[in-house]
Amino acid sequence: MRELSIPCDMLAAMDVRWDAAAKAAAFPMRDAEGKVTGIRYRQLKTAKKWALKGSKDGLFFIPGFIPISEEIVVCEGPTDMLAAASVGLNAVGRSACLTGAALLRDFIKRHHVRRVTIIADDDPPKPKPGGGTWRPGIDGAKKLAADLGIAARIVLPFPGFKDIREWYAKGGLTKEKFETAAKTANWSPVFGVPKKFCIGAALADRDDRCWDGGIEGEQRNLSSCDSLTSGQETASPLTTNN
Repeated sequence: MRELSIPCDMLAAMDVRWDAAAKAAAFPMRDAEGKVTGIRYRQLKTAKKWALKGSKDGLFFIPGFIPISEEIVVCEGPTDMLAAASVGLNAVGRSACLTGAALLRDFIKRHHVRRVTIIADDDPPKPKPGGGTWRPGIDGAKKLAADLGIAARIVLPFPGFKDIREWYAKGGLTKEKFETAAKTANWSPVFGVPKKFCIGAALADRDDRCWDGGIEGEQRNLSSCDSLTSGQETASPLTTNN
């Protein structure tokens, strides 16, 4: 995937495919057990993102992934996750800046994770629906840190880069550079886990944040990772299930 500067072996490890009909890369979303719950699309030229109809929200990670240590790095979106994993970080992605807390709590419990580093997108201030401004990446990271119930810290990319993928593609990100930046972030105290996680009615209609229903047995004519870089469209089926 030359447009995103993600190594093909990482795309293959995550089972990313090319959907010729949608003319987009297809990223599987998974529950904490690794079962596919949905497909997230991204057009390579326009960066337009959407989900296959009937998809359920899920996490982005490499199948069979088990943290090497008791700490994981949480990113926003599949390409940021792949950029982080490419430099050796124990990375998990969520679908958007205000989603995934319940899914991550399940993942944390299942994999015995003790602390989380959240990589926040360095978004500029944006208008809120009800007035005022907010910074989606940073504000979403703060909310996630409070919702997870374990020690967490928030790390921003080096100045001049919007997110970790851009830092990786243009700034020569390495694991050592990331760890140097992360050392400046303070670990939060452990917060109580809320009884219910809600992203708010004002954002609930965003199709890149919420999906309903299931896609059991859904078949897509998807190509292998090689077609993302070669332009070929060799069909290879990917079955999604609950």
